[in-house]
Amino acid sequence: MYYKSKFKYLVVSGCSFTHNNHQESHCVWANTLAVWTNMTINNLAIPGAGNTHIKNSVILHLEKNKPNPADTLVLVMWSGPERIDWITDQSLSNFKEKYPFEYQYTDKNELVLGGAWWATDKKDHVNRTIREYSKYQSNSSLALNSWLQIQDLENYLKCNNYEYYFMSWFNYKDPVDNKNRWIDFDKELEKMSLFRSTDRWLVDNIDSSLGRWTQNRPEYLVEDKIHAGWQGHEAWLNEVLIPELLQKNILYEDTTQ
Repeated sequence: MYYKSKFKYLVVSGCSFTHNNHQESHCVWANTLAVWTNMTINNLAIPGAGNTHIKNSVILHLEKNKPNPADTLVLVMWSGPERIDWITDQSLSNFKEKYPFEYQYTDKNELVLGGAWWATDKKDHVNRTIREYSKYQSNSSLALNSWLQIQDLENYLKCNNYEYYFMSWFNYKDPVDNKNRWIDFDKELEKMSLFRSTDRWLVDNIDSSLGRWTQNRPEYLVEDKIHAGWQGHEAWLNEVLIPELLQKNILYEDTTQ
């Protein structure tokens, strides 16, 4: 099935559930959506990315390239609030030697990824930095940081008149898991008298998020038992995301195909 959209350009960001580099797939949901709608895509996602990178990558891309807001749709699949990332001078961090995926913000500055549960016993400088940083983080502080990133990007997109919608790869209503790899985000915000406005959120229920939807359909999982292959991305698009985009008049069916 092919669809049409009033938008010419699609800008997306996220983590590995959005990054277009799976071994068993050349097209994740975002790139498949672009093909099906004839939109030109800029996929800014990187595996392991946290919400700081996601916000930064979108704002930097839009500021540097200045696409016409009337022609541009922004879709963001937020990552886990527990993830940590920051920008470093690549000549000092040499992070690309430790991680197979590289993201350069500029010719000189690169993304470094971390996370509270990544604090291993490795002695390299990146892991030492992650361990030290993680000592001063809690579920509350990590949730607050992610909330601020989401608010920053939403305010930027609104002020610059971009059409946008948000999702998360694993629903933010999910309770914390027993491995401390998922924060009960909405509950942590409630403790701080903050809330997540869901007016611009898609598939915002537990069973519809790409991560949960895939876990409930193991036939779509690839070898790592976490990510979906291309069949899973296509099925999720058809069954979950595209119906919501049609309902919001972001897409409409192309009857000429």
